[in-house]
Amino acid sequence: MLAAEFGAEDMVAELLRSGNVDVNLRDDSGRTPLIAAARLAHMGIMKLLLAKGVDPVLKNDVGNTPLIVAAGKGNVKAVELLLSKGKVNADFDLRKRTIPMFVTRTLNESIVKILDEYKQRHSAT
Repeated sequence: MLAAEFGAEDMVAELLRSGNVDVNLRDDSGRTPLIAAARLAHMGIMKLLLAKGVDPVLKNDVGNTPLIVAAGKGNVKAVELLLSKGKVNADFDLRKRTIPMFVTRTLNESIVKILDEYKQRHSAT
């Protein structure tokens, strides 16, 4: 978890290669390594974790997914990466706060547009 949070990509890669790590392991707040990496847009680590089969929809103790965390921090590239995986919850957290509510705090219109396009594409299928 710490390696993902602090952006230690080489260490994360080595841990994943060892095969001796649970990529969905949670800390005492329910955060997964993917949530930690998404928070600070550690893109290389996010890609490594996703390639290893991390569950991109696991929520922390307050219901935030990696997508909610990335959107709330204004991390456009992280949002795009998570949406590209298709299996994401682009709706709301346990407190019924929607992703646009999180994005409003960052004033990042790019993320709102990306999320709207994602929802339009996926509601048509």
